[in-house]
Amino acid sequence: MVSITVSTRPARRRWVWIGLGVLTIVSFLPAAPQGPFDARDGARIPGVHLEMPLTAVLLEPLAAPVHVLAGAPDFRRAGIATLVWVGLGAAGVSLARDRRRNRWKPRGLLRAAEGGLGAVGFLVAWLGFGVIVRLPGWRLVCDDPTWAVADLQTHTYGSRDGLVSAPANLATHAGHGYDVVAVTEHKHPDGAFAALRASRSRAGSAPDVIPGVEVRSPLGPYLLGIGLRPGVGLPKRNGRRDPTFERRFLSAVHQNHRGAVIALSYRLSPADVDRLAALGVDAFEIVNLGHPALGPEVRDALLRVAGTQGIPLVASSDWHGWGGVFRTWTLVRCPGGPPPEKRSEAERALDLLRHHQRDAFVPAVAGVLGRPGWARVVTAPFFETVRYLLELSPVRVLAWWAWGGALSSLLTFLARRRARPGRCLLGLALWVFAIGLGYRGVQWVAEAGASPFSTKVGLEMIGLALACAAAGAASTRGGLRAPRKTRETFPAARAGRPAPDLLAPVAEDARASG
Repeated sequence: MVSITVSTRPARRRWVWIGLGVLTIVSFLPAAPQGPFDARDGARIPGVHLEMPLTAVLLEPLAAPVHVLAGAPDFRRAGIATLVWVGLGAAGVSLARDRRRNRWKPRGLLRAAEGGLGAVGFLVAWLGFGVIVRLPGWRLVCDDPTWAVADLQTHTYGSRDGLVSAPANLATHAGHGYDVVAVTEHKHPDGAFAALRASRSRAGSAPDVIPGVEVRSPLGPYLLGIGLRPGVGLPKRNGRRDPTFERRFLSAVHQNHRGAVIALSYRLSPADVDRLAALGVDAFEIVNLGHPALGPEVRDALLRVAGTQGIPLVASSDWHGWGGVFRTWTLVRCPGGPPPEKRSEAERALDLLRHHQRDAFVPAVAGVLGRPGWARVVTAPFFETVRYLLELSPVRVLAWWAWGGALSSLLTFLARRRARPGRCLLGLALWVFAIGLGYRGVQWVAEAGASPFSTKVGLEMIGLALACAAAGAASTRGGLRAPRKTRETFPAARAGRPAPDLLAPVAEDARASG
């Protein structure tokens, strides 16, 4: 007797094409959230444009979650909100599936919790992969030769929480269109001078380096001293609440080092803005990619002192080695075009800062961040996804279609093998994450002399990679060995009895005609 099981389950690949169709339609809507924009007023900046390198286009779907969250006013809160939505959504789908199959039992809540936690863990692994592997992103290109592109706050292993060497820092910034990079290590500028030597050894292929240091004032604000000279000291605090430290620090940087001082936006208050402006700070940071949330009161105070006192406003990446997606640049106007020697671009930028040439600096951002608010935080996975889709260029949309076609073909292949496509694809993705996380973790551990922090993070990444590999192996094994379940079978089969033999009448007719 031949038993036949009839499946009416819709092909999963149909949802792939539906998703690609929605993505394409949204990307062609008449909206342009992609910059570069002036961070001060949101106006589009003439003479410059953003471009995505070919490697970034080819890896577009892998970097998509990072692109989605990087444009949020506060990516940390947006990330937490996204994880909550994903967990609740996966748990809700599990409960709905059990109810549809008439399997609504108390243990269904346990299955729903497991599904939600599994979805959250997968997204965490995906985001970790996108941040740790440093997938490529935007590059700022100047059509106007009078512009130079600078990043006035970055870090290397010379900072206690740095995760990148000086050569890797310079290579990454060169790939994103920067001409000048300020390496501003925490407390001690030794790593900045090492980066300066690395830049000089790669003359012509690396950005010009401005050595600097990042310190915290006893009164709260964080200050950058850039343009420092080797062998020239800096003042130290006289107690935990030293009211003279800020003045002494500015004086030492200005007089002894002939450098400039920039006040960071992180943990800045309107009172701090007024006090530092009166002390003679050379610039304020209005955008910091590492700490993008900026309250409206502080922003208004920054715009006010920039307008009344002519103090420049800049945008920094605050890059410590996490991720490869940059969305902030400082444009420096160099009258008369680029200097004959590229290295003098740093000197010119310092000179313009010291003379408070406000109009020579433009803080550029890839997209208008907007003011952080709970409404945008709560709706982050929806709002930021739509913003990301609106930023997509036709070439990036084609990359999504290419990946979608490959995914559809893989689903068809797995279906013919009687496998579980969802589990197999989940296992494949986890293996990819494991390879990327493991590679970066081994690299940090191998550079054990760089810093204790990098060794610690490297060991954590190796542990996460092993967890991803184990989960991927289990998911792949379950997907390949277990037969596909069907949504609809004959009633007899659902009751545990053999399904009717539909070929029996055909066999009887054949015997009768014979």
